[in-house]
Amino acid sequence: CEMCIRDRVWPSGAFRNLTSLAVLDLSRNAIKSLAADTFQSLAKSSRLSRLLLSGNEIAQIDVGALAPLASTLNALFLDRNKLTSLTAGVFRKSTSLATLRLDQNRISRLGTNVFSPLKELVLLNLSSNALASLTAAQFSSGLANFTAPMDTNNYGFELLLADNGIRVMAADTFAGLLATTRVRTLDLGNNRLSSFNASTFYC
Repeated sequence: CEMCIRDRVWPSGAFRNLTSLAVLDLSRNAIKSLAADTFQSLAKSSRLSRLLLSGNEIAQIDVGALAPLASTLNALFLDRNKLTSLTAGVFRKSTSLATLRLDQNRISRLGTNVFSPLKELVLLNLSSNALASLTAAQFSSGLANFTAPMDTNNYGFELLLADNGIRVMAADTFAGLLATTRVRTLDLGNNRLSSFNASTFYC
């Protein structure tokens, strides 16, 4: 079942009877936050694999908001919102997530190991945000659990960081990631880098 919703708000339990829902499109609305109980009614019956929240006004995602969808959600689109940070634990248990779009937000802060639960991640798009610096805790150790296999449908991991204004990349920023992951694309274009440490990409 595919459902396209254009409402701006919804009551708790709104999705309770949608047990066959596979795709939920809430894009281009005026949603401002995702509360811990937003998708709670799907916790026991979720088959949702794609959640589209592009082009809203989301500035806050409560820890636990995505937990009811964790076992089935494969693609999450949060691009073109108003996020300024990602709290550690916001993707807790989201082990099935393969595509995560966070581009065109205002993200300047990433919680330590915020991406560590995402073992099946194939695409992480953080382009067009406000990240001024990168650390190993964000990407090296944070994505070191990546286990998605290389096969005909998965040619490697893509990490997109273009158009952020990045000035500094700490030593070993990508070391653990490159050592454990088949990285196909690392896009650092159109930032403010003038140099980087020799061990930034060391693996």
